[in-house]
Amino acid sequence: MRRRDWSTPRRLGRSLYAELRATQLPFGYSCHGLAYKNTIIYLAGGRAPYFGFGQGSAAVAFQQRNGATAWQDLSFTNAHSSPLLINVDGQPQAVALLADEVIGFSPETGELLWSHPHPTQNGLAVSTPVWTDGNLLFVSSAYSGGARVLRLARSGGETTVTELWHNPRIQLHFGNAITESGYAFLSSGFSGPAFMTAVQLETGRIVWQRRGFAKAQLLHADGKLIILDEDGVLALARATPQRFQVLSRVSLLKRISWTPPTLVATRLYLRDRATIMALELGAPAANKAQPR
Repeated sequence: MRRRDWSTPRRLGRSLYAELRATQLPFGYSCHGLAYKNTIIYLAGGRAPYFGFGQGSAAVAFQQRNGATAWQDLSFTNAHSSPLLINVDGQPQAVALLADEVIGFSPETGELLWSHPHPTQNGLAVSTPVWTDGNLLFVSSAYSGGARVLRLARSGGETTVTELWHNPRIQLHFGNAITESGYAFLSSGFSGPAFMTAVQLETGRIVWQRRGFAKAQLLHADGKLIILDEDGVLALARATPQRFQVLSRVSLLKRISWTPPTLVATRLYLRDRATIMALELGAPAANKAQPR
């Protein structure tokens, strides 16, 4: 793990394997660090030494200014998902989807606050959980993990976790879910066909599913979905609980496209394994009158 120090001509590096006994994931690390105050929190993974009785270092917070360890704690087998910062009734918590469970811990100290089972085959979980209105946490993965919604609440200084539903048919592989007005919109699929899917968060009811895209990443902008599927098809669509309407689509990329698209103002950045491109989505500027 490296950080560029722009005040001096050097990089500050830390070895997750050598220093923290981190989990060596077969497909490499893909999670991003979580910025919290003056630290960066990272899911290194790994089991505590001395048969679990030693100090764990599966979650670690690095000082942003110099890379020094602010705290390290916990013992778990991590996956490819990234941590998420949420607020449960006034308490900041970091949420992590791991190889066989989802957990919440303190971003201040690393203290474990709660855990809930979410087993997957071979410990493969990629998508990031989504926190939404009503203290609902949407969690989904492929490899038989399925999807579930947890309701979190604080009472008596403790966090209570209530599972509202679980559906093994809803499998979010590498993409993300968009939540709005009590529904989740996602690309559900694994080794077979993929379906654009709308799910009611409180009940788990699938209100519609539509074919037409391979597994995809989603962005929500201007009341619409920007879709980039793994075959390189870019589309603009409108999704509501009642319907899914594709407004436009074009095939742009040729290699496997798993990288999430990035929208900065009206400029959209796309990437596959060979190409990166930038697209301007805004209205064309009016031609300026030329002086005679």
